[in-house]
Amino acid sequence: MTKTNRKVWIRRLVALAVTLAIIAALLIFVFIPIYTKTDDQQLEQVVLRSNSEVEKKYVLENDDLRFTLDGMTTQFTLENKRTGSVWRSNPERPEDDPIALSAEKNRLKSTLLLTYATSEGATTVFDNYAYSISNGVYDIEAADDEIRVNYVIGKISKIFFVPDAITRERMEQFTEGMSKREVGTVLDMYQLYDPANSKDAAKIADLLETYPDLNEQAVYVMRNNQKDNKKSKVEKLLAERGYNSEEYAYDQSRIAGESALSGAVFNVTLTYRLEGGDLVLGIPYQDIRYTANYQIINVTPLPYFGAAGTDQDGYIMVPEGGGSIIRYNNGKNSQTAYYSNLYGWDYGAARTVLINETRSNFPVYAMTAEGEAYMCLLEEGATLAGINADVSGRNNSFNTASVTYTVLHNDQYDVSAKTVQRIYMFERELPDITVTQRYRFVDSDSYVDLATAYGQYLADSGRIAPTADGDVPVVISLVGAIEKTVKRGGIPMTASVALTDFREAQAIVETLNGAGLDGLAVRYEGWANGGVSQRVFSRVKVENELGGRKGLASFIEAAHAAGNAVYLDGMSMFTYRSGLLQGFNYFADAAKHTTRDRVKLYEFSPIFFTELKGQGSFYLAKPAYIRRMADNFADAAAGLKANVSYRDMGYLLAGDYDSEGITTREAMTAQQRGAMEAAAEKGCGVMIRSGNDYALGCADIIADMDLFGNGYSIVDEDIPFYQIALHGCVNYVSKSLNMSGDWETTLLRSAEYGAGLGYTFMKASADVLVDTSYTEYTGTSWDAVKDEAIGILVKYREDMRGLNSLRITDHAYLTGSVARTTYEDGTQVYVNYGYEEFRRGRTRVPARSYLVVREGDAR
Repeated sequence: MTKTNRKVWIRRLVALAVTLAIIAALLIFVFIPIYTKTDDQQLEQVVLRSNSEVEKKYVLENDDLRFTLDGMTTQFTLENKRTGSVWRSNPERPEDDPIALSAEKNRLKSTLLLTYATSEGATTVFDNYAYSISNGVYDIEAADDEIRVNYVIGKISKIFFVPDAITRERMEQFTEGMSKREVGTVLDMYQLYDPANSKDAAKIADLLETYPDLNEQAVYVMRNNQKDNKKSKVEKLLAERGYNSEEYAYDQSRIAGESALSGAVFNVTLTYRLEGGDLVLGIPYQDIRYTANYQIINVTPLPYFGAAGTDQDGYIMVPEGGGSIIRYNNGKNSQTAYYSNLYGWDYGAARTVLINETRSNFPVYAMTAEGEAYMCLLEEGATLAGINADVSGRNNSFNTASVTYTVLHNDQYDVSAKTVQRIYMFERELPDITVTQRYRFVDSDSYVDLATAYGQYLADSGRIAPTADGDVPVVISLVGAIEKTVKRGGIPMTASVALTDFREAQAIVETLNGAGLDGLAVRYEGWANGGVSQRVFSRVKVENELGGRKGLASFIEAAHAAGNAVYLDGMSMFTYRSGLLQGFNYFADAAKHTTRDRVKLYEFSPIFFTELKGQGSFYLAKPAYIRRMADNFADAAAGLKANVSYRDMGYLLAGDYDSEGITTREAMTAQQRGAMEAAAEKGCGVMIRSGNDYALGCADIIADMDLFGNGYSIVDEDIPFYQIALHGCVNYVSKSLNMSGDWETTLLRSAEYGAGLGYTFMKASADVLVDTSYTEYTGTSWDAVKDEAIGILVKYREDMRGLNSLRITDHAYLTGSVARTTYEDGTQVYVNYGYEEFRRGRTRVPARSYLVVREGDAR
């Protein structure tokens, strides 16, 4: 190597070393301190707890229920006075479980599971039996109407409120008034060191670093190897003189060195109260405490409430699709356990892979036992929840269901492409909420009775009322414009291309009305701001390619005159193809992850499950911007005398984790409802997708309701739980038949679940979709499908006439492929999914068909 080359290499190595040093300095001194900083309220010293009344029973009682909590275990029983049945927080005798390992047996004795993470992303699960209850590091507060159990959870020994060291002055303060014998009992545990005593000088020199108070005064230091029974006696004597956890914490703070509570130790409180026939569980987030290095990411309260053993028959109802049943002991313990996010993915959280999107529209699960059942109704904090369910034989011998709540959101931050170092940033503060679960007890194990009870709960809360239309609803979705690369003047450019202009839309609706399909809900997609992949509604511009504002107004007027309702489709949460010129400021208007990165999103590949970065990105907008766009959308629709169809709100839910001002998903539900209510005040009807329960009271109709779920292998059968609760009160429609993977099965499921039908049409030929990202519309060309669609819609509406406003009173599977739904007027709808005719008595249902039998019909 020449001298010149050597100098070049030396300069490169020096530059590399400097770069790596800067990166390391930024990591150690900037990023980690910044991104691990958390709200001071939760970072206060973890509060010490100790239960001194382990033999006490704590009782809440009213006319319906008797709740008894064991002070030694914090487990409880709940007696239903109407039936005499007893529900338990935990299974009996878990130590006898033949398949549970030691750690799993500890979990079975727990009333809370807690998962925490370090800044490097390593997670650990603590159960509160092994890490709190067994050590007695909790206390119980009882009032007339509530019991609070305050847990200290972590790797700590049993705590006695007896100080490891205390000054002579304070010791005398707390022993004053004790008998001579009692004073002796207390002082026998300690060695007194007095700096005024020259004999203690050598020892004091060794102790000064640990007990700095010895510089100025005498200190009692606890002797080694004191037994728990003696500590317990001294604790009681000191407590009688006013010595408590605060006094203990003060004395312990005077001792130098690492605190016993400086590691992975947490405070979590569970509250219990009775409200009529309901048990209400609470987790006040404002009482949660943790330390900066160990942050709670989720909690699971009462993971084994109502657990059913291998000797019990029954099922778990989970909110999958319209509802699904997992039968006890079904032997599917080799399948994945059930888990579903309430309201789907939080788009404020980062992800780079999407294999399976879990979501539930309603926050309920249920378990049965010997002719009875309980429903767990999630109230405050439901947006943070995911539903768990599993059968016996996997980790233990019990069938269980529970809820896991996110506590602190977190995302991975890549410090630099030149280092493999990863750190995780956490939400800066907890939401000021009390997570609430309501356990409602039903004197039946019928899922129809449970669904009816849920419907009554929704009615009592003002979210539904018997206002559904008599005729089954039909939603016709018309596709307006899309973006496509076209050549103009020989130059390729992106432009809006009309698939259905306003005159063509009017002709389609008139044809449907002429066939007897009146009172349609017409949803117009891609009518403004660039088409289906709509730009933000900072201003609303109707697509000229479709006929402009006048053409749209004319179409709306004609449709309304014929008795139809037009819903203009739009979204406010996402910013497709939008920048400063369109009214979107990336710096000010984009939501943020916990990492402070803006929420930049991509579509996902259905083949490789990874982000399709070649198709362009879009952003999640900040809540204030979302609301402004939603208001602009509603103003535009009201100005056209049309209604609004929200593509996102009422279906998707995302938080903004900007450290300068967090907006939780819980807060976003209120914002979404507010936007819908504001649209209604402007005279707009409201259509939503899928039907999240928090939006029920704001919507006139639900489109694209999920009637199938994700098809979990652990599930045994699907049921219309949500639909039974809503029917007669809410207009709801299945996904468009010609947009579903199997239109025939979707039609049959709609008949079984009492749903209206949907169809999507475009006037253009499917050829126009070549070389676009809109191939999902391939089967929607009006000329190709109109005859079949009209025939199906006319027959279905005639068959189901008058049923939409009635309650469903029964549902049953007569065979593995035949279901029967019964309405309050006695009408029965038989649905045969099989490939052979179903026969029972005089009833005949053709293969792959449905039959409506009304009272008085010959069967």
